[in-house]
Amino acid sequence: MKRCDECRKWINRHNSGHRLNCERGKRISVGLASMAEIAKAAIRKIKPEKTYWNGEPCIARIVRVVVGKSLKPTWWCANLEGTEREAVEVKYHDEPFYLDNEKNQGWLKVTLGFGSPQYGHRSLPVERVIENNDQTNS
Repeated sequence: MKRCDECRKWINRHNSGHRLNCERGKRISVGLASMAEIAKAAIRKIKPEKTYWNGEPCIARIVRVVVGKSLKPTWWCANLEGTEREAVEVKYHDEPFYLDNEKNQGWLKVTLGFGSPQYGHRSLPVERVIENNDQTNS
C-alpha cells in the first residue's frame, strides 16, 4: 500500500506499471491496482467534471489553439503569436473566451477553483481552435 501525497488515500501497489490519477489532479505511480481502483480511475477520466466561472456553472473544454495577436506588445503572450498551445475554452453567458492551460492552471481554475478571482489565470488571444481534446463539460 502507498499513501498519495495529495489526497492522503491508501492505494494498492504490487507491480510498478500502472498510473492512476489522484482525485486532486496529481498523477501518482502505483503498482498493479485492483480492478475496482482501475475502474474508478477510468470513470473519473470519462465523466465530465463540473465547470464554473465566477462561481456559476459554465461550459468549458480543453482545446488546442493557435495563439492570436496580443492586445498589447507588453502582454505576457505577445511573443507567442502563431504558436500552438493548450487552452481552456470557457463559454459563460454564451460568450467564449480562452485561458492558457499549458500547465493545467486554466482547467484547475474552472473546476477546483470554481472560476473564482482568487485563482489566477492567463487570458489567451486565439486565432483559431485546431483540436478538441474531448474533455468537455456542459
